[in-house]
Amino acid sequence: MDRKAKLEMLQRLNEVQLRKNVMIPLFEKVGKFKDLRDCHGTNEFGIDIQFYEEIGIGERLYYGVQLKTEDISGTSGKKGNIKTIIDQAEEAHNKEFYCVEEKRNRTIDRFHVVTTGNIALKAEKIIRDSLAKHNLGKIISFWNRERLLDFMDEYWPNYFFPEHKHFKNYFNAMKTDFETIKDITAIGQKEPVPLEHIYVSLRLSEKIKTSEVLCDSVEFTIKLKEPPISVVKGRTIAEEKIERREVERCAERERVLDADRAVEDYDKLVIVGNPGSGKTTLLKHLALKTCTANLEQQERTCVPIPVTLREFSESKKDLRGFIGDIFEKYQFQKAKEFVEADLKSGKCQLLLDGFDELATIESQEKIARAIHEFIETYPKCQMIVTSRIVGYHDELRGFTKLELMEFNDKQIEQFIQNWFSETNPEKAQSMYRAIKENGQIKKLARNPLMIAIIAIIYEEDKKLPQKRAKLYELCVEVLLSKWDMQKRLKNKYPSPDKKEFILRKLAFYAHSSNKRVMTETDVIQEMLRYFSQLRLKREDAKPFLDEIWQRSYLLRQISMDSYDFLNLSFQEYFTALELREREDGLSTIIEHLPESWWEEPTLLYAGISQDATALITRIQEQVPEDIFYSNLMLFGECIADAEFTEPPLRDRIVNDLWSLYQTAEFAPLKEKAIGVLALIKPENIIDSLIKDLEAKESSVRWDAAYALGGIGSEQAIDPLLNALTTDTDSSVRGSAAYALGRIGSEQAIDPLLNALTTAKDRYVRGIAAYALGRIGSEQAIDPLLKALTTAKDRDVRGRAAYALGEIGSEQAIDPLLKAITTAKDRDVRGRAAFALGRIESEQYIYPLLKAFTKAKDRDVRVSSSFALG
Repeated sequence: MDRKAKLEMLQRLNEVQLRKNVMIPLFEKVGKFKDLRDCHGTNEFGIDIQFYEEIGIGERLYYGVQLKTEDISGTSGKKGNIKTIIDQAEEAHNKEFYCVEEKRNRTIDRFHVVTTGNIALKAEKIIRDSLAKHNLGKIISFWNRERLLDFMDEYWPNYFFPEHKHFKNYFNAMKTDFETIKDITAIGQKEPVPLEHIYVSLRLSEKIKTSEVLCDSVEFTIKLKEPPISVVKGRTIAEEKIERREVERCAERERVLDADRAVEDYDKLVIVGNPGSGKTTLLKHLALKTCTANLEQQERTCVPIPVTLREFSESKKDLRGFIGDIFEKYQFQKAKEFVEADLKSGKCQLLLDGFDELATIESQEKIARAIHEFIETYPKCQMIVTSRIVGYHDELRGFTKLELMEFNDKQIEQFIQNWFSETNPEKAQSMYRAIKENGQIKKLARNPLMIAIIAIIYEEDKKLPQKRAKLYELCVEVLLSKWDMQKRLKNKYPSPDKKEFILRKLAFYAHSSNKRVMTETDVIQEMLRYFSQLRLKREDAKPFLDEIWQRSYLLRQISMDSYDFLNLSFQEYFTALELREREDGLSTIIEHLPESWWEEPTLLYAGISQDATALITRIQEQVPEDIFYSNLMLFGECIADAEFTEPPLRDRIVNDLWSLYQTAEFAPLKEKAIGVLALIKPENIIDSLIKDLEAKESSVRWDAAYALGGIGSEQAIDPLLNALTTDTDSSVRGSAAYALGRIGSEQAIDPLLNALTTAKDRYVRGIAAYALGRIGSEQAIDPLLKALTTAKDRDVRGRAAYALGEIGSEQAIDPLLKAITTAKDRDVRGRAAFALGRIESEQYIYPLLKAFTKAKDRDVRVSSSFALG
């Protein structure tokens, strides 16, 4: 209820209602007022209500209250005029009563005039002046309806919410249902996980079609790169490159929104996302947040109504009738008396989950019609619908469609911190480091469901498996077995082994056919080939398939007649499982070896087999090496993925990779070789490189530092820190700084900050800035901002800008905006633009648009357009 409505409600009260139903209960709620007496009647002596307040030991302050329900003006002859007020105030003050506590006769100390009308300032002055003649001017105070409402909002806010006790049951019941994530409990947690403890604000993407021209009439291409780091003796270190972008007329652009903000901005909304992307959790978060706010404020600002669309479809009711069932479910027995008005006024928020889970196109169309019919009757209600991406085809007219985005690095880190809370920060850091260091695990962790499973595995096993195949095995075990078992869901086909068997066959079929998507006909035909082995009947095919995709999430239905695996990685994993089971598994790998599509199944095969010796030996015997050393690279990766490789074979491959790194003429080949060695982390080579950091020749020390950064061993951190701080050659110190940034250890932050601020050589300062950006610590923000704005050398300023973008702090937005528009050096402007493009915030969009459209300097316009994406 808004303020205007509340004031109107007060004005409708008569004096009896004001006294008995409002003022006496209100003063009681304040708590400090005692002995409240209703004095209205023949012996009231100008006082309707009397009470006291204890202000000290044995001391009391007595109040008298006179109530009015009309305006008090300075015009005589009107009801409630000033003469009546003056007479009542004098009469109230002159009335004596005996105070037992003070053992003496007393009169009131304060006299309040309370009205549900207005009080003219002229009337107040006349009354005070008249009472001043009797020394009573200071005891009177006036409450008009505005002041009365403020007092009521403070001490009795739910007065204007008479049905609060009914809604309170509803909000509490829903809060109890949603405040923990039961799905997480089902997949292995011993205790329920509080939703708000681990919830990470989700990002939504809106595709906006536009014919806006984002450049001048003359088209141009922007080629902004992070220049290589120049080093003595002609050597260079390749940094990340900002990919080439073309600025051109756009047919569609993307707007990224925070999910909570989007809910505030849109009245009719469809949120689509992949399985496990957080759709249902988002709706629970919205309902929980609203219930909590209503209970805290003791006022229903919004009424969430969660609707599972599959249950609604099965109910055969219209949406209004089904809503009644929801209120009954959440202990709101008298909902019909109150909710209809809320539906019509738009106070209700309908949270409609699972549009894609409706069984047929016909049922989707039927539910869409039901939703539209509901909107015709209750157009003001907010409606938020969720669906998988491929399960929604714009059936809901007038709804805005937003897509849930994958977790970015910050969200992954935040989820992990939330998961382990403040009780185990070391575990949170170690888990994030483990994910950060493993690209495949990090890819899986971008899905909220998968990172929750990974967190459970990490918490139970105390560490993440070092081998990817083992992680996939644990994930599959959770999704095929623990999920339903702990949920106590009854499966018609309870055997996880049979489901894994079918998933293997489907994955191998899809991969062999170069498919990501399979039609339902293809899936069922492939399944039926093996049903006799599984002792299943032909008529079991569709129910069996439905139980797999509806329960496990490993296989997902992406439209009414097509399916794919939750992630390509799972298709590759199940393909590798099937390769292990097949007699011709190695022959199949050999057949497809030149195809990049088969590289991951081959590596996972090595991991699943645990011993890579047979696979490597077979390839060596049958497949000749090419000029890109493809076999050698594959062998190294197989060694990294497998638990074991025969030592002589392993040593030969490691030495060949190291020799290739040292002798290759082409930088990409060198980088590929060192990248594979980084997966293996051979101790003999790491030890040798650490010794080389003390070599007499600076070129040897430089090479060692750079190679250690490429391999990324934490064993090298202390030796590299020593090189950073003590080596006499600035190029070696720079190479050590670069290597520490590549390794990403927080142990290096303070030494790198010291190098950034005190190193005499500008090259070392610049590389230190770059390395701090790679590590990504917010501790470096202030020093980097200072370097951006005050460093004399442009390379240091540019690399500081680049680093700030890598860290992604909104604190850097204004300084980076200033650098884009005012920095004299083009390279600094370009890197500042790149940095802003890395920071996910809407704060900089308007200033950049202004710079893009208004700036006279073409380079500023180009930089601004690049940052805008």
